[in-house]
Amino acid sequence: LVGASKIFDGTTNATVTGIATLLGVETNDTVTLGGAPVFAFANATVGNNKPITASGYTISGGSAANYSLAQPTGLTANITTAPATVTLGDLAQTYNRSARSASVSTNPAGLTVSVTYNGSPTAPANAGNYSVNATVAEPGYSGSATGTLSIAPKGLTITGLTAADKPYDGTTSANASGTPALVGVEPGDTVTLNNPVSGTYQSPSAGSTITVDVSGIDIASATNGTAAVYGYTLASSSASGAIGTINPLPVTLTGTRAYDGTAVVGGSILSASNLISGDTLTVSGSGTLASRNAGNQSITGFGTLALSNTNYTLSGASGSVNVTAAPLTV
Repeated sequence: LVGASKIFDGTTNATVTGIATLLGVETNDTVTLGGAPVFAFANATVGNNKPITASGYTISGGSAANYSLAQPTGLTANITTAPATVTLGDLAQTYNRSARSASVSTNPAGLTVSVTYNGSPTAPANAGNYSVNATVAEPGYSGSATGTLSIAPKGLTITGLTAADKPYDGTTSANASGTPALVGVEPGDTVTLNNPVSGTYQSPSAGSTITVDVSGIDIASATNGTAAVYGYTLASSSASGAIGTINPLPVTLTGTRAYDGTAVVGGSILSASNLISGDTLTVSGSGTLASRNAGNQSITGFGTLALSNTNYTLSGASGSVNVTAAPLTV
């Protein structure tokens, strides 16, 4: 008889090959070998040359009473590890401040598996790529799998963008102000922006709720307490908002007319001396001078004066008129 090696199955069951025969039967005696033999390893663990115990053989026949039967001895065989399949899952994840681990399944199901990430048993939390090695740690089984756990940065969006008001200057330049807020930061983390100070109005004309575009925004720092965090990205490095106000520019009016005995000044003789290069406007209506007398008289009342260009305003405006002496003839 020869012991047969087997793959680990968690039992002590053993098998043998060959045909058992009796040795030592005297000539002309009748002894027959029978019974229900059972073969077993001492334990179920993996190993080489493991002893096999035999039991259950019996003898019969007319001469059987003259003999005692010794069960077979010296049988050995190997128990080898059973192959197991390891499957990794959930290898693409997004930062959420918690440790992110790959899922592991085995066939046979439920086996104990040792998992490392870049060689460490601690599952990572920060965004990045990590080499995953999963090895069966269950006695009697062997199997492993490798993969890459990719933790993507969490995308943040920007809100609360503000811009400082400015007087009309004919340009689209804008000054960003305040501290924009970020949507999506995990509780306990602190993320700050580089807070760019410049932006662009989508229109140079005076008005309110003008859309302002701010570009070049980036994350300046991300921390959890004193520890740096690597888990965020901006959904966009630019932001827009209907947040800008360009105030009309107060004009400075000047003009010249002859003395007419009144303090009334007509808009047709007035012009704005502080227009932005390339701009034009006309003045209509009438206003009031400080005095009806000849001389350089300030405009003290704007009355029905009106400007044709809405980028300019009479609110806060100033002006003067050179009233020349009226000629007399004799």
